[in-house]
Amino acid sequence: IVLMQLVKLMRDGEVVRMSKRTGKAISLGDLLDEIPVDAARWFFNARPETQMDFDLGLAVREDSENPVYYVQYAHARICSILRNLAEDGHSVPDAALIDAALLSTPQEREVVQQLAELPEEILRAARTLDPSRINRYVTELAARFHRFYNTCRIKGEQEDVLNARLLLADCVRSVIANCLGILGVTPPPKCDQAAPGGREGCAWRQRGQRPAAERAAPGAIWPLTVKNPAGRDRRGFLTMCHRADASTG
Repeated sequence: IVLMQLVKLMRDGEVVRMSKRTGKAISLGDLLDEIPVDAARWFFNARPETQMDFDLGLAVREDSENPVYYVQYAHARICSILRNLAEDGHSVPDAALIDAALLSTPQEREVVQQLAELPEEILRAARTLDPSRINRYVTELAARFHRFYNTCRIKGEQEDVLNARLLLADCVRSVIANCLGILGVTPPPKCDQAAPGGREGCAWRQRGQRPAAERAAPGAIWPLTVKNPAGRDRRGFLTMCHRADASTG
């Protein structure tokens, strides 16, 4: 089966001429000489059935304008938070041991609400044969997590609040990892270089490289039912995320 998609390659607003000697087409392998594998998978999945303008410059940018980098950075940022808290003696608690009612700020609630929408998003993506729903879902989840973490402190809070927020962050990490796994994109575990704005940045995948050992297990989190993300139902979803992640090993 030969799969083809009409793509206009752009860089800095100008069309890039990359045609082979035939003057008609280039292969995906040629494109991967220009951009990382993760970026190619993300952008082609984002618009699977339409002609697209593929911005080569955007695909290699390391800032919030590049959606795949933005989502990968959220995952790496959470992994860094978990490592730092573990060094201080704080491990991710079992969901049964936390008071979900403490997750009461608007930023916390919008994260919980987005987490609770995952089962329906996966079902809709399957029913409509539209995997780009996963791209949009996980991008919004990353945005909500960043708003939450920029507003709600974890380290230094009272123990019960710290544990509730720590579990929430770990649930976001688990869902991001599994969504990226569905797309075939790497969830990076750490940040190790400076990024724009003085933040840490993710180690960007080199062209064509994606070690098999780093692949997430797609389908590792398949929630059953979530009724309402508010109130006591929040604990049920946090438990579901936590257990699903533990089952991946």
